[in-house]
Amino acid sequence: RITSRHRNYKGDYLDVPSRPHLLKILQKQGDKQVLFVDNVMKFTGSGKMKSRIVLITEFAIYIVDHEMDSLKRWISLAAVDKICLSELSDHFFATVDN
Repeated sequence: RITSRHRNYKGDYLDVPSRPHLLKILQKQGDKQVLFVDNVMKFTGSGKMKSRIVLITEFAIYIVDHEMDSLKRWISLAAVDKICLSELSDHFFATVDN
């Protein structure tokens, strides 16, 4: 998609300050500065897709279930070699672990 290739990334696509459950998760973990947050699609072990929120801070990646407003996974950035975000408007991303 032509509009996806030249997308300007702004960082906070979900307006974290207006979402108390995300602020609570960050506060509980001691994180403050959000570098990136958006809706993404997660593939389950059975091949199904589930909608999640990915939140990246200076120290960690948070995977949040937006239906339950709960933290599903916390990944230290020290354990991640790189993060790849799809250039298409499909909400896919991948982490490459050390």
